Amino acid sequence: MKLSGFFTYFFAASFCIAQAKSGISFPEGFNIKDFKSFSGKTLYGHINGGAELFLEYGFEKLNYYLVSSQDKEYSIDIYHMKDALAAYGIFSIKRFRCLNDSNQNPYMCQTPYQLSLLRADYFITIANDLGTQEAMSESLALSKCIIDSMHVTCANVPDFADIFQFEAPSFTLYFKGPLGFQNGLPGWEEFFKGSDGFECFYQQGMSEGRTVEMLQIRFSTETELRQFMELKGWKVSNGYLNPEKTEYIRQTGNRLAFAKGKIKIL
Repeated sequence: MKLSGFFTYFFAASFCIAQAKSGISFPEGFNIKDFKSFSGKTLYGHINGGAELFLEYGFEKLNYYLVSSQDKEYSIDIYHMKDALAAYGIFSIKRFRCLNDSNQNPYMCQTPYQLSLLRADYFITIANDLGTQEAMSESLALSKCIIDSMHVTCANVPDFADIFQFEAPSFTLYFKGPLGFQNGLPGWEEFFKGSDGFECFYQQGMSEGRTVEMLQIRFSTETELRQFMELKGWKVSNGYLNPEKTEYIRQTGNRLAFAKGKIKIL
């Protein structure tokens, strides 16, 4: 699956006006009330409780804006990550209870009080305090103006259907370390305890009416993968790990596919 970076919006067209102070365009009638920029560990000054997660994925810079339109205010965080995959990872674990059609806009997630979206190597959030339909529409208008000026690059996300046969795939999650698992998939961090130098894609699906979980893990080297397998006590590199056939692995170089649950293998 490739992230195209394109979104479909349903709201009245508005004119985007570049703000000299920031270089970002906002819809006509919006004014910047505050602007701050953070890089590296200065991110702690903006989100002290969550900075470690962004740093784990590869944080470069954050531009924060407080903008207003009439009596409404919007807080905008534009996170510039080290690459498109890092931005995808943050978005994937922050994506929660989206009201928009995820099939039509898979890289945008809107709730009454926040809109989150992915654009190339940027993760963007737009928050409001009202939660009204008007505030949601204006958040969409803000996001449209912001992303129109951004360059598009793609993050490569593996297709689990190339290995496993299943139905109803979930949105693919991407992890770089224990903090990502703690925030997006609690409990799975124990699976990787004692290992590092890996990145992991995760997806759920349905097989024979039951939930199955699938991981595709990429280690820095094949040696690190072998060490991980030794730590898990796995004696095979391709095949089922138990008589019940509810755990399966397949190794290819420094990559490992793992499935938990009854699932058909391709």
